[in-house]
Amino acid sequence: MPLSYIFILLLLKIVVNQQNNRQIKAAIFDLDGTLLDSQKLYDEVNQLIINKYGNGQLYDIDSKMVNHGAPPSIGNKYLIEKFQLKLTFEELINKKNEYFKENIKSCLPMEGARELTHILKHKYGLKLGLATSSLKSSVDIKLSNLREWFDSDFEVIITGDDKRVLNGKPNPDIFLLTAKELGVRIDECIIFEDAVNGIQAALNSGAPIVIGLPEYFFKSKIEELPYNKQTTKMYLLESLKEFDFSLIK
Repeated sequence: MPLSYIFILLLLKIVVNQQNNRQIKAAIFDLDGTLLDSQKLYDEVNQLIINKYGNGQLYDIDSKMVNHGAPPSIGNKYLIEKFQLKLTFEELINKKNEYFKENIKSCLPMEGARELTHILKHKYGLKLGLATSSLKSSVDIKLSNLREWFDSDFEVIITGDDKRVLNGKPNPDIFLLTAKELGVRIDECIIFEDAVNGIQAALNSGAPIVIGLPEYFFKSKIEELPYNKQTTKMYLLESLKEFDFSLIK
């Protein structure tokens, strides 16, 4: 066998071993529906607003598909147009924030969320980042009772109105920016998401592992999402308590 051929085989083996041994250095989380049980509050307030300021139609699964995980610039515009809301964009945001302030006590962590982030951060030494399409004003409200948790575990919080996020989910921009701010490559990150738009953004990012926590009516849609199965592995869980820590070892 020619020496040049042997050299090429050895080089390929080194590359494959490096890929197989790639270390996960950071975890990036979505917020609503992933870490916080707040998605239902969005659904509630959207229906209330539609009933009071719009055409009274049902905020159905198709509408949730568009809104869940999408940046407000897309989701709120969709609500105004589809449901004929007699509100400006800013008025709609203010109405939602008022609702969250009134119902903040019911905005609780998802099952296993605090335990998972604590273990990833303090046992495995991962850097943690939050990448949410929500506006900073609404994020501040939702985290007001949970600051100790997020200040302890998260190094970076990127919101949907960050001017460096040029394209919202399902584009991967927010995840790429979060990885950059954490000081790691995206191929060293594991991403946790729940919505169709968010999971597609995670799959588009180039992260090697994507953990999905879909609501039951979105699961089949998420299973059909296109992505590179050779470079990215997707795992769908019903709860963060099911997370397999061997994935990051």
